[in-house]
Amino acid sequence: MPHGLEVRGLAKSYGGVRAVDGVSFAAAAGRITGLVGPNGAGKTTVLNLLTGVDRPDAGELLLDGRPVETRQPHRIARLGIVRTFQSARVFPNLDVLDNVLVGADCGRQRDGATERARELLDVFGLGARARDRAADLSSGAQKILELARLLLARPKVILLDEPAAGLSEHETQRLADTLVAARDAGLTVLLVEHNLRLVMGVCERIVVLDAGKVIATGSPEQVQADAAVRQAYLGGQRVAG
Repeated sequence: MPHGLEVRGLAKSYGGVRAVDGVSFAAAAGRITGLVGPNGAGKTTVLNLLTGVDRPDAGELLLDGRPVETRQPHRIARLGIVRTFQSARVFPNLDVLDNVLVGADCGRQRDGATERARELLDVFGLGARARDRAADLSSGAQKILELARLLLARPKVILLDEPAAGLSEHETQRLADTLVAARDAGLTVLLVEHNLRLVMGVCERIVVLDAGKVIATGSPEQVQADAAVRQAYLGGQRVAG
């Protein structure tokens, strides 16, 4: 039975500055876990360490209870751990459908890839633009396109780095609906996001970072009421959902 993703004692320093300081948390299979915190808390650095973009000084990553030994990004992706970036990474001169189909090369199931790619585009509201160049999409639509490509690969774990940034309210709702559907299909989702309304709405569990350390873990209600979280975000005011 899948366990999801577990992080133990993750640490990273840059020039003597401790960017990530003994971070431990779990993102359960079939759940959406939020990873939040003020600017500079270390959220993106954690994602970089988990996906091989950067190497940790210490720590362990487990997938479904087994240690992930490789630190090479493409091998981590082959294990089923994929991610988005704050700036969408698309192939600008390929059309929208072909951008999604690139995900079939990274996945474990290629049968019916074109049909599934079209279904994903319809889910995300991009079906009518399947033959448009990716470069002609808005920045928000490009981020949605990147997510569709990752989902085509049928990953085990998806790490999202501020996917709602630049999205309209309608696009954000589509994103939320898709994340819930992915969760219901058994996908492990780790969501780094500044849109706290989205986080509080879709996450069952939230991990809060500040200055590279975990300062709180719990349900949305527990995190909202946590004094350390309020201090980190708003100098003691209640964190709004």
